[in-house]
Amino acid sequence: MFGLGAVPAALFLLLLLTLPESPRWLYAHNRIAEAQSVLNDFTDEAGARLLIDDIRSALQIKVEKRWSSLWSPAVRHSLLIAVGFTVLQQVTGINTIIYYGPRIFSLAGITSNRNAIFATLLVAVTNVLATIIALVLVDRAGRKPLLYVGISGMTASLLLLAYSFHNPAAFGAGPGVIATICLMVYITCFAFSMGPIAWILVSEVFPLQLRGRGVAAASIGSGASNFIVSLTFLSLIKAAGNSFTFIIYSVFCIITLLFVRFIVPETKGRELESISSGHNAIASEVN
Repeated sequence: MFGLGAVPAALFLLLLLTLPESPRWLYAHNRIAEAQSVLNDFTDEAGARLLIDDIRSALQIKVEKRWSSLWSPAVRHSLLIAVGFTVLQQVTGINTIIYYGPRIFSLAGITSNRNAIFATLLVAVTNVLATIIALVLVDRAGRKPLLYVGISGMTASLLLLAYSFHNPAAFGAGPGVIATICLMVYITCFAFSMGPIAWILVSEVFPLQLRGRGVAAASIGSGASNFIVSLTFLSLIKAAGNSFTFIIYSVFCIITLLFVRFIVPETKGRELESISSGHNAIASEVN
């Protein structure tokens, strides 16, 4: 079982070998012709020249390449967006669904291990398929509209799941059926909103010279919060009960909606350099 995990890892490695370096990284290391060649694969020659000019202008802005620079006034807002949103992505409960799906279905009354694992498989497949929605719509509809719809759906499905645990007889269908529907709706809403868009925003909001450190900081925040949420889930179920546990995650969804409304910028249709040109430019886009 564990050996089979090497198959997608090997495929990932092979695909990784086909990826070009970032044109911004190439230009920063004085490999200008290679940067131009990469850009030519994604736009026409005139567009590539414009992007090269944007990259050149961004690199002329002097920023100290130190970890402490992430807390400078010009970058602090970007750090709040990136780390705050990736932490909220985890505390809304996504990986408890991924990791503990069979356990949740067991709590909902699906006593057969086979059926619980099959329901978890349905959730996983739904996760993959729903991500396609984000691929199609994220640059058409924008980041924030997808986030509003997705997080609202996550909130509603978690509250309905909590109510089904509190009052199993409230619905004509069995609690296991309700739990499956709620989790499929939850994972669908997550997969076309917070799932991919969190990492899109992380890669967009930082100045070019600090982008690597900024993305690393967001990854640390995501990993640490994932660890805490995953470690505490079963203890929370035991201490607070099934219903209240999912109410807690729904409250974090509501907090995330407020975070998106007042903190997260809309970056649809903007080039990376214009997004991350400074704190004021980012803050002006929030509303």
